[in-house]
This record gives sequence, C-alpha cells and structure tokens, in this order.
Amino acid sequence: MNFRTENRNHSYGVAFGAGSWVGIDQFGLVVPNYDLKDPLDRQFFHSGQAIVDKACRLARDVMPGPYGSKGSARRRKFCDRVASIATDMEANL
Repeated sequence: MNFRTENRNHSYGVAFGAGSWVGIDQFGLVVPNYDLKDPLDRQFFHSGQAIVDKACRLARDVMPGPYGSKGSARRRKFCDRVASIATDMEANL
C-alpha cells in the first residue's frame, strides 16, 4: 500500500495508497481525514487507517509522547516510524 510521511495542512500524518491520508495528533492518535463518496474508496481508506492505527500503538510503545506541535521534528520522526511499521505490517499480512 506504500505508507509514507506527508505534511498536509501544516500537519504531519501518514499517507497511503493514491492520496489517502490520516493525521497524527500530539498524543500519537490517528485523526481520520476523508471525504469519500465511493464505498470501495471508503473500504480501502478504513483498512489502511486500521493498519496505521495498529502501527501507532506499536510506535507509542517504543517512542512515548507527547509528540509536539503540528510541524515539529519530533512528530515527523514519529510519523516516519509509524509509516515504517505500517509498511512492515502490511508486507507480513
């Protein structure tokens, strides 16, 4: 699915697929961000969001929060770690 860190609206999060994105707040929690009309797009988004959510939980164990402001380097590093874990998790499914 190709998980990667992206900065959208001056806030770091994890992007996946062809444009789906979820934000990550200062506590390491997933903040969904979608406006999808097609049911297949929604299903894809929710499956990717579930993987990112599990990866966030694993990453919080290794790198406890808080993770700083929206554009901070600490939050970017956390998002990088989440994207890496999510990619590994998806590869091992």
